[in-house]
Amino acid sequence: MHFSLQLRPSEAHLHARRGEGPESTPAPFNMESGLWTCAMDWNNVATIEESAPFGLPPGSERVNDSVGVYGELPFVFPIKAFVTGGSWAPGAPPALPSALKVRMSSIGPETGGEKQLRISVWGGPQVMLALGPRSAITRWSFGHAANNDKASKAASATGELPDGLPPPRDDCDCYWVLFNEGGVEPTRGRAEAFNFTVAVKPGDLRMDIWSTHLETVSPRIQAHQQRLPHWVSMAGWVSELQVHNIRV
Repeated sequence: MHFSLQLRPSEAHLHARRGEGPESTPAPFNMESGLWTCAMDWNNVATIEESAPFGLPPGSERVNDSVGVYGELPFVFPIKAFVTGGSWAPGAPPALPSALKVRMSSIGPETGGEKQLRISVWGGPQVMLALGPRSAITRWSFGHAANNDKASKAASATGELPDGLPPPRDDCDCYWVLFNEGGVEPTRGRAEAFNFTVAVKPGDLRMDIWSTHLETVSPRIQAHQQRLPHWVSMAGWVSELQVHNIRV
């Protein structure tokens, strides 16, 4: 099983990085960072472009959010259909409160040509991922949590992956996972946040995973906010996104 990785830490609507590295290596190569601006407006950022062109960061270009599993952008929740057509302005990477780290390993015997892939995640208090294509995945360990019937609980107790997967999504050929952490002592990247196992058919599997730091605002985001007209209400934060390409 072969793993490769791309990284994208982003700002405000996105400071991001990209790169490629071996399994379990969080350090990015050939990093790409920038400011992603999107709008919950019928015309997205076109309204700002037409009415206040000074409002977008210098060097902004329309972003292609049709690539990858879910646009290769750190959407907060699966809302791509509502904020498509944003802009991207390259720039220096932001400071992140904690780094996102992913470890993958092949576990268990091969059954019927498929392999089991264990994915462990360290990151911030909010992590999201999109895993696809759906046709590559036959089962996963989240099945017993989403489905509380006796068969799923029995499968979990024996260490087997439960049957059953979520229904298809309209916005991607993927399965979507959202992790939120709170409480008195959140891990914040100091320890494993969560892990799961998927059974995968031979071929290519892709995972886009990102951590959003909603309470962290970079100086570039603050400068961006000053450029926007008074009739725009802006929320900004820093994020880190990784793209994992897996050959089974």
